[in-house]
Amino acid sequence: MVPIIHPPLSSSDDRANPIFYTLKKGTKLFRIYRCTSEYCPSPLDFRYYGPLNRFDHHRGEPPYLTYKVQESKPSKDSQRGISYFGKEFSCCLVEVFGNTADAAYITEEYSLVILKAKKDLNLLDIRNNGAMRAGANEASLSKVGKYEVSQAWSRYFYNQTKIYTEIQGIIYCNAHNNEESIALYDRAENLLHLPEAIHLLTYEELKVHIIKVGKKNNINFIFPNDYKLIN
Repeated sequence: MVPIIHPPLSSSDDRANPIFYTLKKGTKLFRIYRCTSEYCPSPLDFRYYGPLNRFDHHRGEPPYLTYKVQESKPSKDSQRGISYFGKEFSCCLVEVFGNTADAAYITEEYSLVILKAKKDLNLLDIRNNGAMRAGANEASLSKVGKYEVSQAWSRYFYNQTKIYTEIQGIIYCNAHNNEESIALYDRAENLLHLPEAIHLLTYEELKVHIIKVGKKNNINFIFPNDYKLIN
């Protein structure tokens, strides 16, 4: 079993030799967002509430000022925002719906947005050997089941600018199907173009693509007309 590595308690213990990835200006980023979300209901919104998900770097309540791994109560953090993207539409679908047990319902609650980077973005690359080069391993970052571990690492990456520079996010392979995903920090919030396209997931022309992703990744997607028949 691969051990879960925790972040150093201080930068003086760090022997990292990180790899960085330049996300080129004009690169398309795909995001599925929930229009009814309390915290980020719009295409360009970053979520300033957390930690909730894998690489959330919010400090929680009470705010954690160290890198000790512990469960954190989510709270508003006006200085730390995050947003998650896929380099492909399929990545977004799998990340949003990959944990559904029997069926994934496609509803008007979800929208797809395609954004572009306004300029080159500097990302910490933890794909392949990048996780070990960052001081951890994939078991501790993109594959760990307990998010408090990867969240502690994310806070560490964000804070330790002498080691990791002022990175604008992280590129990693997701835990569902290993496709490339990107977590962008608040440092990149103003560096994305207004949406190139926005579509509800119920948009008819997306259906064939959603079905294809479902077959490839063993997800049973149910569309509005289908569940009308079921009910």
